[in-house]
Amino acid sequence: IVKLNQEFAESSYRQFKDEYDLRLNKKTQLKLSLERNLIDLRSSYRIKELTIESMAKKVEQEERLYKLGAGSKESLDQAKLNLEISKLELSQLDEKIKNQAASLEADLRELDLNIQIQAKKMAEQKSKLDQSEARSARDGIVTYVNDEIGANVNSGDVIARVADLSSFKIVATISDIYAAKLQIGGPVSVRINELDLDGAINQINPSVENGIVTFSVKLKEKSHESLRSNLRVQVFVITAFKDNVVRVKNGPFYNGTIDQNVFVIDGDQAIRRKVNIGVSNFDYVELLTNIKAGDEVIITDMQEYQHMSEIELTD
Repeated sequence: IVKLNQEFAESSYRQFKDEYDLRLNKKTQLKLSLERNLIDLRSSYRIKELTIESMAKKVEQEERLYKLGAGSKESLDQAKLNLEISKLELSQLDEKIKNQAASLEADLRELDLNIQIQAKKMAEQKSKLDQSEARSARDGIVTYVNDEIGANVNSGDVIARVADLSSFKIVATISDIYAAKLQIGGPVSVRINELDLDGAINQINPSVENGIVTFSVKLKEKSHESLRSNLRVQVFVITAFKDNVVRVKNGPFYNGTIDQNVFVIDGDQAIRRKVNIGVSNFDYVELLTNIKAGDEVIITDMQEYQHMSEIELTD
């Protein structure tokens, strides 16, 4: 549905990758070079140790000859001087080996740090490259697409929206007059055309805006096939249940008072009766008194006939 130009992102990723590989290779080459130098220095150190052993024997030999009168003082002094010089050179080699090893460790640490930084840059660019393929993290229905061909898309820009069909939530509003009747877990009925779905209130916004309270509903059938993203539905908050009641369909006749006049059909007449009203909902109104099951009640607006006790009905 949406295809982004990945040329720039791919070029940047390749550049980071090449730099990363280059630094890895540099580390390998540096390590090999420094290790070769260390090997040469250690070999020179061992050779110098053997030379010192030979010179020490030479000094002992010159001392014996000098004591026997067969050697000169100059030869003995020269042998001792050569031995001391070799010992100093051995000490210098030892320091050089230590410095070389420390330098190798420091250089490798620096390269490792640079490699880590480059690896992070490469991973970030790879993530951007992957994200530029516009994959959705979940299944659902596309509800919006930026279809402007050739448009520049920056990081964070919305290019498409996907609605998750596996879970829908209802966001509803009600007048703050009825706010006290809202409670977490309270049952509700959600009507979609002629279909009613059961649910419960799972969140109530504590703030009131322009006399309106907002709350959300969790449906029992949250993935029902009739649900759609941004679908407008009717939500009825259920505050009470009553069984075995006399009821009539809700209609224009009901004015919201607890007692009122209704017209009951009796043959070819409509007789006015005063009744007490019980509970009501969007569909039905409970009639408490002066009415019985089976009575036919006119549910259209009868306000203009309220002064009459009976009305003659005609076809």
